Amino acid sequence: MKKKLIIHIGTPKTGTTSIQNTLYASRLSFMDYGLYYPKFLPHDHIYGFTSLFKDDPENLIFFRQKDLKSDQMNEKQTLYKNNWIKEFETFQGHCFIISAEKLSELTIDEVRKVKNFVEQYFEEIEIIVYVRPFNALIPSAIQESIKGGFVSSSFEDLFRLCMNDKNHWIFYSNSIKSWINIFGRESVTVRPFNKKAFKNNDLIDDFLETIGYGEVDTRKIKKFTGNESIGKYSVTLLSKLNQRFPMLKNGELNKERGLVNSWVPTYIFSSVHDEKFTLDIKYTISDAELLNKEIDYINEYLPQNHRFDYVKSSNELTVFPKIEEIPINFYVDLLNEYHKEIEKYLKVDEFYQDLFDLIGFNKSIFIWGAGSAGIKVLNLLSKLNLTVSGFIDSDSRKIGNFFHDFRVFAPNEVFLKFKKEEVFFIVGSSYYNEITKELVDNGFKEKENYIVKHIY
Repeated sequence: MKKKLIIHIGTPKTGTTSIQNTLYASRLSFMDYGLYYPKFLPHDHIYGFTSLFKDDPENLIFFRQKDLKSDQMNEKQTLYKNNWIKEFETFQGHCFIISAEKLSELTIDEVRKVKNFVEQYFEEIEIIVYVRPFNALIPSAIQESIKGGFVSSSFEDLFRLCMNDKNHWIFYSNSIKSWINIFGRESVTVRPFNKKAFKNNDLIDDFLETIGYGEVDTRKIKKFTGNESIGKYSVTLLSKLNQRFPMLKNGELNKERGLVNSWVPTYIFSSVHDEKFTLDIKYTISDAELLNKEIDYINEYLPQNHRFDYVKSSNELTVFPKIEEIPINFYVDLLNEYHKEIEKYLKVDEFYQDLFDLIGFNKSIFIWGAGSAGIKVLNLLSKLNLTVSGFIDSDSRKIGNFFHDFRVFAPNEVFLKFKKEEVFFIVGSSYYNEITKELVDNGFKEKENYIVKHIY
């Protein structure tokens, strides 16, 4: 059987995070079908894969936030590359999946480097890209730019940036042409990001169908959402924050802004009552002509019944939200939610703060104990943005079932599937003495392969 590689080009606001989180969290279940998604952390592959082919990887925000020196950058790049080579060389399944953002921004020469790197390991390579109708994409792109914090422009200026035909977020042809040019038309599949066009009205089902694995029983798969949109008041407030305290200042991270070296917990905004962020976009004649030309190109690759509609021009101007429209209760509720979040993080002990470094970026995490203590461990890991691969339990009544949406495995099942250096266990059970004995008897070492969290 030929080894097949799927490269999912994660275009912005097309469910990329949902696909990645689902593939990673249920990777063991997918392996039963011959599908393999790498176990690297972080599991979105943007820095571990895309960065290998960028001519200027140091400009990726992840590396800028880490303030890496050139030798540190080279060390990380070498580590990433060697890990991919090891994964490719030891891959025994049928279909290997890579999913990464920023691939859509690669130049044609950078795409050529991707092909030169992967083609030596796979007989068949398929490129998957989702595209979103512009009337939905543009408001979402504006919202995402503001949420990310790296654009200090006003709503009006962001809209003008969207209308720049060099913008890879909006003008898909910039990317699609490069990938088709290098990999060939027959290797590139373009799918509409439209619930009505999805198999079973579901993105994950549609993705699996597109890559030729529609037979996967997704009822047994934990499906995730991710990178959820925020509301009108949230976007408006963050827009003002970005303008007053831009994330970048004189080309460097702005130390006057809080959380500049970390992720901004914008999910807190979703806990506050808000209105949906929508825009009734009014296009000038030239804007409409530009987008309709792009639509003509995209429609060549879409199914006949799900092609994009043309946009219409207007003499009116697009109305954007104003800071004065935000009600006082929104500010009060938001402040209270931040207080709650601070309280949660104060309860996370120092050991768990260092847990990511202890585990490493390429180990599968399992919680041993599908009970109340295991739930507490799961909650702690979620606060640290660490995704688990499942639970382990010796209770035959639990094995094979799902616990808090994660599959429960028998100990030997995991022992046989993973090498010791590929897995990390967090013991969350009152039977920790028996569990640690079983781990030690099977050659696992504390802190290297497992820890015990006493929270019961």
